[in-house]
Amino acid sequence: MSKYTPGPWQWFETEAGEARVNPVAGGLLVAKCDTRNPFDDEQRANARLIASAPELLDALREAELVLAEKLRRLGADPNVSAAYQKIGVVIAKATGKHF
Repeated sequence: MSKYTPGPWQWFETEAGEARVNPVAGGLLVAKCDTRNPFDDEQRANARLIASAPELLDALREAELVLAEKLRRLGADPNVSAAYQKIGVVIAKATGKHF
């Protein structure tokens, strides 16, 4: 697994016009988005998405396990499921592994 700052993360906007993403428990800056331009709503949305990344990865890992088990119970091979494959690709992308 790739190393990343443990979640959960939070985002906040500074007086200087930056949306920053930091760990809830404190620590180093994870990301910052400039909100002083015409796309400030988009940058805030980017900060929210980045802040949710650790929880999204955890949810995908859980969904992968649940889906695999459900498919096996139905007598299907999870590896031929498009949804299962897509989940695997996204997890690999997030963790730096090749699928």
